Amino acid sequence: MFSVQPPTDAPKNIRELYITTTSLTYGFDQVSDGGSNGVITGYRVYYRPESGKDHSTKTMDISKSSTQFVVSGLKENVVYRVWMTVLNSAGEGPQSQAMLSRTVKSGTG
Repeated sequence: MFSVQPPTDAPKNIRELYITTTSLTYGFDQVSDGGSNGVITGYRVYYRPESGKDHSTKTMDISKSSTQFVVSGLKENVVYRVWMTVLNSAGEGPQSQAMLSRTVKSGTG
């Protein structure tokens, strides 16, 4: 009997596309269904500030057809750590390489 395993690949080539005072927009290369141990159901994005009082990690799920995502509702002039995983019916794959990005300081964007 065939059972689906969690993905073995992580999203690659995560890159900054656009940065504002309160949001970060990224692009990434999709993982093929064959590289994910079954059919991809989507991606999960993790993000958290690198310093300050609040180090809690937040998540958001995005569509399997996505090649971009926007992390919004952020604070200005703060460095955020952002990473991703691939999702399938068996669970979540390994983490991608993390990106560190700073939102723009008001008046400089």
